[in-house]
This record gives sequence, structure tokens and C-alpha cells, in this order.
Amino acid sequence: MRIALVAHPFFTIPPDGYAGTERMCFWLWNALREAGHRVFLHTISGKGSLVHEDVIKHKPGESYARAVFEWLSQNVQNVDVAHFMTDCCRIDPDSLRLIPNVFTVHADAPVSIPEDAKTIIHAWSSRMRRHLRDNFSIFDF
Repeated sequence: MRIALVAHPFFTIPPDGYAGTERMCFWLWNALREAGHRVFLHTISGKGSLVHEDVIKHKPGESYARAVFEWLSQNVQNVDVAHFMTDCCRIDPDSLRLIPNVFTVHADAPVSIPEDAKTIIHAWSSRMRRHLRDNFSIFDF
């Protein structure tokens, strides 16, 4: 499977120091690749950031959501699913309409997903799952 994995635009991957979501993205990127998947990792560029042909680095300060959307738009035929491991305010809503996607909610952040999106939502905290259940179908595993 060809997967676009989109991390937070705050820290490089692998992170230097504590950065929980980025660390999880790094582990997931490695595990999926070891399982035979091709994974396009979206992150920010910076000192110590991962170097690999399937790592797409965006410049800090640029519109991260827009850059990810443009990349997905240009590569929609080369990606089977996108996994967004970032909060909704950092995702262009049109990205959620392009291809099937998984959206992992890591914090108690506002969630705004278009009704016509091809999205499965996964929430880490039980509090967030209870909050989201009022408005969305939640996948628990």
C-alpha cells in the first residue's frame, strides 16, 4: 500500500528531544516500511531531520496545510490512503476529500471535517472519543 503520513509542522522527524506525535510518526513510518508499504512522510525541514527519498520536507513558515494539499493533489494517483497525525486546523479540508484517509486526534483540539470527506477518525484519549462521538463515527482499536 502507498501511504501519505502527515505529521505536525512543529518539530523535525525524528524529533530532537520530546515531541510525542513526531516520535510516533517516526515509529509508524519505520514499521509500515518494514511491513512492505511505501510511506511518504510529510514533515518540516530542519537540522537533524530525516533524509530519505520518500520524506517530503516543507519549509517552516510556509502554509503547511496548503503544501500538503498541493502534494496530495499532484500525487493522488500514487497514494492509496493518507494518515493525518496532526490537528484539523493544520489540514486543508480539501485534502480530506481527495483520497481515503485516517485522521488521528492527539489532543483536545477542535475537529472540523467536511461531511463529504473520506475519513476515519481515531482518537487517543477517552475524553476526546466521548466528545467526538456526538458528531462523528469513531474507530476504536
